[in-house]
Amino acid sequence: MNKEMKRKTAMVLHQIEESIGNFVLNNGNIESFNVNTLENIHKREVDKGRLFDSNSIKDIIEATYLDELFRFALDLAKDSSVIDSINYLYALFHHLDIYWVFQRIRPPIPVTSGHLFQCIRPPLFGA
Repeated sequence: MNKEMKRKTAMVLHQIEESIGNFVLNNGNIESFNVNTLENIHKREVDKGRLFDSNSIKDIIEATYLDELFRFALDLAKDSSVIDSINYLYALFHHLDIYWVFQRIRPPIPVTSGHLFQCIRPPLFGA
């Protein structure tokens, strides 16, 4: 894949991820998230020595992997008109193996502050 195509693909994927993150941020609260997923995220962040506020929905979203973010969105949308759209997008990500593309396009990014984001993306809501 040439540099320009890689850059454009990364931009599209980041926008999709940011939109899902904003949906979760604007429609969810910590109590609406799966407790086991929250515990896994918290443990992962603590094990890696990252600063993490488990009471902050923004910190939780920033620390999620894309699949976790999709599951949060699906849980939040289950009683709304957008559930079919989120299910369709989630199915496309699996069917087209977008997770594989995501990992090839955007490897882990070290941040100059010493904080290393675990994900395959820059922060969704700025540093």
